[in-house]
Amino acid sequence: MVKVKTNFYSLIITIDGSTHLKVRMKDIYGYQSWTDRDDNNIIEYYCKSGNIRCEYGSKRLWKEILKQLKPIEFN
Repeated sequence: MVKVKTNFYSLIITIDGSTHLKVRMKDIYGYQSWTDRDDNNIIEYYCKSGNIRCEYGSKRLWKEILKQLKPIEFN
């Protein structure tokens, strides 16, 4: 199960109850995603101090994270 949450301070992504990614909201200003095959799905988060690249072997997981990121407005 994937959960993408935000509060004033953080973007937090959990997968099966474990924290996958936690970034301060004031540091992140966007993201992009791409896939080049079923087992190589990427989301790259643009942050003030450098980018964070997350790679997923599951297209289903990648799509679910993107779906939950969609309504979030970044700085």
